[in-house]
Amino acid sequence: VWDPVGDNGSWQNDQIYEIFRRTRDQGPVNGAAFLRDVVHPDYRDAFRQAMEDTLQKHKPFRFEGLIRRRDGALRCIDVNGDLQPETEGPPGRILGTIRDITEVRRTAEETRENAKHLGELAAIVASSDDVLVSKDLNAIILSWNAAATRVFGYLPEEIIGSSILKLIPEYLHSDETTILNSIRAGRRIEHFETIRRAKDGRLIDVSLTVSPIKDETGRVIGASKILRDISSRKRIEQSLLQAEKIAATGRMAATIAHEINNPLESVMNLLYLLRTKIADDEGRGFLATAEEEL
Repeated sequence: VWDPVGDNGSWQNDQIYEIFRRTRDQGPVNGAAFLRDVVHPDYRDAFRQAMEDTLQKHKPFRFEGLIRRRDGALRCIDVNGDLQPETEGPPGRILGTIRDITEVRRTAEETRENAKHLGELAAIVASSDDVLVSKDLNAIILSWNAAATRVFGYLPEEIIGSSILKLIPEYLHSDETTILNSIRAGRRIEHFETIRRAKDGRLIDVSLTVSPIKDETGRVIGASKILRDISSRKRIEQSLLQAEKIAATGRMAATIAHEINNPLESVMNLLYLLRTKIADDEGRGFLATAEEEL
């Protein structure tokens, strides 16, 4: 209860003393001291405005803001009150309640921040060019982003709830067992290159990074996969390898041609010198044939 005229009040229960960290011997804080020493400077104007609205316009008293306690701690309070009916006592007194809502506001703020972070995470997952998939320890797919649909062709409603083996060629099913064993042991798998199968049957070269998903107690309950289609990179690597093979063949051919050309030129020169040494027509015919063949 507060009397603005005499600037004095009374605190009716122990809770309000607890809020302000005062003892009953110290008593309540009057209005001037409350505004000067207790209300945070950023909220003093709001407190004055609430008081004017109540005293001059007879509106209910509403205030929410920060205070600084005697121990220096900042707390958030919620004040609700109204003018006391004249039939119940002296006119002009304000009856009200005060609540410490610091934890409530902190929880609300944390909730908003968590929601914001979840929204940001959802946007990242949705817009990622990499396939982002989660599964449980039984290899059942739990989530599926847009990139997964682009790469594999399955819509979320077609694949969520199915086994991850649906994407793995049969001859590589043993890979999934190895991955799950590592995940159960809490180990992360990075840049594991393998092959996966799309909805239309195409085989896709991929790179996988798999991380354990843990609950609040630290127990592994599933796995998240980041998958990247590396088919284009593999084709480029294959093309470079083929080009290198062709270049090596060319270098070898040039070396062989050089090594063979030298002795053949010597033979040609010797045949040229031999031409004057052969007198009969048959011999000269054989010599001409040998030169042509060379």
